[in-house]
Amino acid sequence: MTVLLLQILALRILALSILALSGGLELLPLEQPPALPESAIQASQVPGVETDSPADFRSQYPAGVAWWGTWEGATGEARRSGKPILLLSAAPQCHGIPGIW
Repeated sequence: MTVLLLQILALRILALSILALSGGLELLPLEQPPALPESAIQASQVPGVETDSPADFRSQYPAGVAWWGTWEGATGEARRSGKPILLLSAAPQCHGIPGIW
């Protein structure tokens, strides 16, 4: 059974390779996402506040997470604070917030 599945998989890969090489299958490069408006870039670069106690942290970020909308803003804050970045690519619990996906 396993050998049969491997043979089928190999045939599919071979067929796709032949299509791609013959021009019958067009492979397109990935497109760059559209640029963010300047207002969004500026808003993401607002620096955080240094805190010494958990109470200060909760008052600054009530949910406990500092969200950044751009990579530049997040890396700037990570450099400034010395804290790591948690890269989140999907958040199904935030389905009502645009831009999460």
